[in-house]
Amino acid sequence: LDPIGLVKSQPLSSSTHFETALFGGFTYVSHDFPTDKGRRLNFTFEAQLTLKQIIDSKYIISLGTSYHHISNAQTGSENPGIDSLYMIAKLSYLFTN
Repeated sequence: LDPIGLVKSQPLSSSTHFETALFGGFTYVSHDFPTDKGRRLNFTFEAQLTLKQIIDSKYIISLGTSYHHISNAQTGSENPGIDSLYMIAKLSYLFTN
C-alpha cells in the first residue's frame, strides 16, 4: 500500500511526457520475510522514471525504470532490506464516456 506519493510530468511534446515519481508506504508480509530476522510490517519506498507516448486518444505506451526498497525502517533489532531495480513497459487503454 503506497498511500503517499508525488508525480511530476514534464511535457516534451504534445504527445510525449517524461514522468518522475516518488512513492512511500507500508506492506504486511503474512509469512517469513525473505531475509533473516525481518518483521511482518515493513515500509516501502519507490522512485520511477517513465517516458509516456500518447498514441491516440485511447492508447498510451509507457517505458521506464523503477527502484524499489522494502525494509522495517529501523523498527527492529536488525534492518534487513531488499532493493529491486526493474524495467517498466506498459500499454494503457483509456476508457472515456
